[in-house]
Amino acid sequence: MIRGIRSRLTIIFISLAVLPLVGLSFFMGWQSFDTERNHATDKVKETARWVGTEVGSSIKVIATHIQVIVHVRGLADISSQERKDILEELLAFHQEFECLSYLDEKGLEIFTASRTELTTEEHVDRANSDEFLLPASTRKTYYGPVAFSDQTGEPFMDLAEPIVDPRSNTLSGVLVARVRLKKTWDIIAALDLKPGEDVYIIDSLGRVIAHRNPSVVLRETIAAIPGLVYQTASVNSTPLGLNGKPVIYSSFRIPLGERNLDVIAEQSIDEAFQLAYTQMKIFLIVTFFTLLAAVLIIVVVTGTIVRPVQHLAAVARDIMNGKLDSQAKVLRDDELGELAATFNNMTVQLRNSLNELHQEIKQKDHVQSALQKELRINAALSALSHRLLTLSGIREITYLILDKAKELTDSRHGFVSLEDPGEQKAPPVIIEITDGTCSVQNRENFSAHPLNRQKVFFRNMPEPGHIAKNLPSGHVPLTRVLNVPVFVADAAVGQITLAGADRDYTEADVAVIERLAWLFALAVSRYKTMGEKEKLESALRQAQKMEAIGTLAGGIAHDFNNILTPILGYAELIHATTTDDSVAGKDIKEIIKATKRAIDLVGQILTFSRRKEHKLQHVTIQPILKETLKLLRATIPTSIEIRQRIAPDCGAVLADPTQIHQIIMNLCTNAYHAMQEKGGTLAVSLQPVTLQQNDIPGKFTLQPGEYVRLEVSDSGSGMSQDVLNRIFEPYFSTKAEGKGTGLGLSVVLGIVKGHGGDITVSSEPGQGTTFQVYLPQVAGKATDTDTKTTENIQTFSGREHILLVDDEITVLNLEKKILRGLGYQVSASTESSKALQLFLDAPDKFDLIITDMTMPGMNGTELAKSVLAAKPDFPIIICTGYSELITAEKAQEIGIKEYISKPISLKNFAATVHQVLNRRKDSG
Repeated sequence: MIRGIRSRLTIIFISLAVLPLVGLSFFMGWQSFDTERNHATDKVKETARWVGTEVGSSIKVIATHIQVIVHVRGLADISSQERKDILEELLAFHQEFECLSYLDEKGLEIFTASRTELTTEEHVDRANSDEFLLPASTRKTYYGPVAFSDQTGEPFMDLAEPIVDPRSNTLSGVLVARVRLKKTWDIIAALDLKPGEDVYIIDSLGRVIAHRNPSVVLRETIAAIPGLVYQTASVNSTPLGLNGKPVIYSSFRIPLGERNLDVIAEQSIDEAFQLAYTQMKIFLIVTFFTLLAAVLIIVVVTGTIVRPVQHLAAVARDIMNGKLDSQAKVLRDDELGELAATFNNMTVQLRNSLNELHQEIKQKDHVQSALQKELRINAALSALSHRLLTLSGIREITYLILDKAKELTDSRHGFVSLEDPGEQKAPPVIIEITDGTCSVQNRENFSAHPLNRQKVFFRNMPEPGHIAKNLPSGHVPLTRVLNVPVFVADAAVGQITLAGADRDYTEADVAVIERLAWLFALAVSRYKTMGEKEKLESALRQAQKMEAIGTLAGGIAHDFNNILTPILGYAELIHATTTDDSVAGKDIKEIIKATKRAIDLVGQILTFSRRKEHKLQHVTIQPILKETLKLLRATIPTSIEIRQRIAPDCGAVLADPTQIHQIIMNLCTNAYHAMQEKGGTLAVSLQPVTLQQNDIPGKFTLQPGEYVRLEVSDSGSGMSQDVLNRIFEPYFSTKAEGKGTGLGLSVVLGIVKGHGGDITVSSEPGQGTTFQVYLPQVAGKATDTDTKTTENIQTFSGREHILLVDDEITVLNLEKKILRGLGYQVSASTESSKALQLFLDAPDKFDLIITDMTMPGMNGTELAKSVLAAKPDFPIIICTGYSELITAEKAQEIGIKEYISKPISLKNFAATVHQVLNRRKDSG
């Protein structure tokens, strides 16, 4: 009541005197915030408008240059040489253009002038590109998406202007210009920005394409501005700026045809409202001292009002707490005095009533105590049975059983043992002895102790007896002990032992613990069953996953080999026209080498999915290591130093080159990830070593002999011993979700073991990590596959008529070019059904059919069977990227003469064709 009176008086005082002052303070603070916000809003709006106008004007000026060339100079009505001169002149006098391409009305690239590459007149088909289709259909200037140069990182955009014949109003072609947008960077860099201010440009995808800090653009930063409201600044949504802090922002849209760019100007809210924050602090200080004065006044005023009531409230509290002898003093001759007399009469009546209740309660306590105990036991066991169904760990189950056992028997100490739960990760024999006073860890010593029995017993002793003997030092005294074994299928698997109760144990306690032991036995059995089930389910999921990977690998191999075929074929054709010591010859040789690496990678994918076996050969690791480190240097940041120490006298190893490359890439990539944030040193060495018997650690499976040792070290964060123990487990990864599969090191271990080698790893937290791979050296010379593929190819020439069938037009054109270059007559078709009809119409016209395997409608084997049915023993060659439906053996069974795998080698392809035709001549 006193608190109520004080609260009411305080509220009235604050309402009359303090609240108006507080309201005025908040109103003035809001006015200050509103003024600063309007000032910041106007500033960022004007900045965004100015930058947007400048950038838009610069791009439109560039587009005007192109339109003038197209419409004023009249590209459609002049000769190719004049058109070439005009474009080269435009490229020379306008630094904004990176390259200019002239496309004809069909989308063929007739002429290209480039600032960084040689001028070409190669007729590249760009009919399906946006830079041709959109201007051709709309007759308007096309603005392409913003992209970034791989060499300089600068942004660029493709502009395309349709060339329309003014006489016939028909499309004559399209002029495509690649425009450098570096001026957008210069405009932003020239701005005089204060702390907290920022200006940048984003494209329609939200990517930052221009910023005064180029690294923001190079990281492909995505702007976090939610729901842009163009031409309007906003603080209500408090978006986050590029630095992650709340900002006021404004945007200005730059329309470019069907595409838009947006200029974002923003200012940190902290900088914009700095003055308002200072004023608000002053208002808060004034308000605080005003409230403090009000509190002091209210204490003085209310004290004179509520003091007489306090005595009466204190007496009431004493009565409520059971002090019925307390008497209230009558301090006044008013309503409070009458209330004090009433309290005194009530105290006498309560005292008499309580004496009668105490007698009844004593009579019912005994019966109620027994009933409550039984209910508690039944409820605890029922709840425990349900809880056990939800626990998956044997240790959690065991601790729960121990807690319930102590609770139900009023025991202070105890333990639960589990002898053989069927798992290597099972808990130790002794789960717990409470209070931390003793921990038994030696299984053999404890098994001989009198407590470790497989029978039920309990003993209540006034003093410790023989049971207390042989206990470990510091063990709690044992005066009362209860022991119940745990059985699963008539086999003892553990026991529940309790001690330290404040009362004697009884048969009722034994019955309760036996019921608890029965529940424990069921939980142990369920745990073992669930563990076996999880293992089977995991094995099934892994098998399904590998099957899916295999199916995907087959599809990738087929499509990728079809892509690699024209790359390798045309590269070898160009190589045949060059010399090895020329610049072009060296470049083409690198292309052929990279293509063969891609071919090996396809084979690696098929091998990983168990669809292809590796071919081991004599290999020296030095060139593979140097090539891989050269690739890594171009991909990892310069903050990571690469140090290499490669011994030239390392011998050859029997290995698959692609898998050796995979080992190096996986280990170096892991090292890079360990140093990604802070940088460091990546050290790689390759040395020959001789291992004696005493040099081989116990965990190695190596034999003494000559080895090649590959060592990869990093100065990163290192690993703990727990992580080291699991790094070679499949699917174990310490990387964030989505950044690793957990297969890298397990694959490396599998490859090394498969090559007869072994691997070690050493690491400590903060000290970096070192991997050492040992591979056995072998006698013999390394296989040299780097030879000129077109040597003596003209010896495979001929004059026969060959029918080519392949649904891939690029592969078909390559094969046609190779065969015609060798003198053969060639007919070609991209549809197997049409090719079959060509053959059936004139079977004697053709001497050989070369067909793909996987084609729409009729595949290669179906075509071959139809041809052989019409003309038995006709020579047919199957040439396929990859197919599970055909192998070399199956092809021979059908009657197909030869089976060639894509990508085709120029020499092998020509030799195979020549061989099949010669066999036909010899047999005919």
